[in-house]
Amino acid sequence: MTFKLEVGGRCANGAEVIALFCNESEGVVLATWKEEFITWGFLTSQQDSTANGNYFMYNSDSWRDALARAYIDMADRIQQIAKRANND
Repeated sequence: MTFKLEVGGRCANGAEVIALFCNESEGVVLATWKEEFITWGFLTSQQDSTANGNYFMYNSDSWRDALARAYIDMADRIQQIAKRANND
């Protein structure tokens, strides 16, 4: 069985998936683990292997700000993926 990321599920490393974007070849996942939000890039064909993470630490006072920064980072990563797709 092939591992597949899904919102509300878990990454192979146990982090909880909050948001997900995939095109035919690559994607980006926004997940939470302990006291941080993380965006990871991955190849669509290898969703059990996330890499190139950006981490947004939070505490009880700043989790909303950390989540907002993580969503902005995810949007930036999606734009980069779209640019690469258009150059193919």
